[in-house]
Amino acid sequence: MMETWVALLRGINVGGKHLLPMRQLVQYCELLNCQNVRTYIQSGNVVFQATKHTAKSIDRELAHTIYTQHGFSPQVLVLSKTAFQKKLSANPFADEEPKYVHLFFGLERITEPDLERLESLKAPSEQFAILRSDIYLFAPLGIGRSKLASRLGSCVKVESTARNMNTLLALTNILNAST
Repeated sequence: MMETWVALLRGINVGGKHLLPMRQLVQYCELLNCQNVRTYIQSGNVVFQATKHTAKSIDRELAHTIYTQHGFSPQVLVLSKTAFQKKLSANPFADEEPKYVHLFFGLERITEPDLERLESLKAPSEQFAILRSDIYLFAPLGIGRSKLASRLGSCVKVESTARNMNTLLALTNILNAST
């Protein structure tokens, strides 16, 4: 049975490095038996349909395909539509301006965050929340100015890929149109 999934690739097309045209990303997904593949902006956001069996291996296979073709291997996080929507609905900053809210999707569960260091890096206007593997960050002065955002990974000892809420809401619209 086909289900709808989201794949988030970490660190592609950022600062002129790890360039990957979205057209090629779609082709790679299709070669891996994904259907109705759609991308959103150039930062590695993919919505597709696949069987559960295909989706379980797509992260490794897609990273390997990109490595073979482009010489770098991005981390790929694949989430079911339900899991993706649960993460969005858990947003503790849903009442804030979406462009200032960021979700750092952890690639594994956060077990021992350095809360003292996180608090020391946080600007007075910023707020954060850690939920299982994810970090929600409200940075009203912008993520580019946030000391906390740039050092989150070292404080939680978990790699992540971040998206702002506007991007995630756009992906939700694509997800809803795909079913």
